[in-house]
Amino acid sequence: MIGAWMVWGAVMLVGTALRWFGPAALGAAVQIAAPVVPLASAVLHFAVPPRISGAFCSPKTAAPGAEWAAALTLHGRLRFYRCIRVTVRLQNALTGETLEQTARAAWEGGRTAAVQVRCRARDCGALTLTAPCIRLYDAFGLFFRTVSLPARGQTVVLPVLQPLTVTFRSAAGRSPDAAPAPDARPGPDLSEPYALRAYQPGDSLHSIQWKLSQKHGALIVRQGTQPVNRALRLVPFAGECTQPQALAAMAALTASLSAALCDLQLPHALVLDDLYPIDRDDDLAAVLPKLLTRCAPNIPDDDGARTVFIAAAPPAPHELPIGAAVLLPDGGNAPREIEI
Repeated sequence: MIGAWMVWGAVMLVGTALRWFGPAALGAAVQIAAPVVPLASAVLHFAVPPRISGAFCSPKTAAPGAEWAAALTLHGRLRFYRCIRVTVRLQNALTGETLEQTARAAWEGGRTAAVQVRCRARDCGALTLTAPCIRLYDAFGLFFRTVSLPARGQTVVLPVLQPLTVTFRSAAGRSPDAAPAPDARPGPDLSEPYALRAYQPGDSLHSIQWKLSQKHGALIVRQGTQPVNRALRLVPFAGECTQPQALAAMAALTASLSAALCDLQLPHALVLDDLYPIDRDDDLAAVLPKLLTRCAPNIPDDDGARTVFIAAAPPAPHELPIGAAVLLPDGGNAPREIEI
């Protein structure tokens, strides 16, 4: 735009020189045409509304730190504009980071122009590409008007999976007189003892401990527990954390743990804005865009399922359900052992 104004100033100087040192009529014509023609072009430029549409073309997935190309194709009455400059904005839905790049559209003939941008994301996350600002310059490049497009593109920057070895705490092997599990509740399951108590009318004869009853001279029954819910749920928990690297590490650890459970053929679920069952790698791949978008997890009511919180930062005790396991990223990709 500055160059166009410099050219216009040079034309005015040429007109003045011609008027004084050359054909006066030609100099006067140049001096009149120099402001009138660009002014008429500017009036037409702002009076006629632009009719432009566009669409993004970007890869579905990318790797953290790798460079990739995205294109915005424009359609409409483009030959009336000398120059089109487009601002492309990339916003990471997980970390909240925003990056803007400005590029010049290359006219491809007819009613089509294309904008090529090179993109790079440091952290994993679901990236949304938008064009919030498009500058359309008039035929002389002296004036511009700004429009925006509703076009959107999306690229998922995949996390780097960490090799994990997963082990499980088991409540099996307890003797009948052992203390109940911390999360045990009274119920009908006699395979997991909850407590011993005196016989009450209506108790099953199968629950009577005959040796103990003979020893104490009264009927003693074994009280069972509620059936154990073997479901496993993974909850990525951002809390109040706003650090991009911590949020990316949280998502990467969640994806790594889910992939490790898939390798062990252990069904589980991811708790995001809803409950997403994961049985195999394809299920995890389908839910990755949701995992890489920050949202408040919709934690189900306590039904006895084993819940593991993968937190971006150490949570406060009141933020988590009682008995929930908590995992924190270790800031690396080295093999790690996890017990849940």
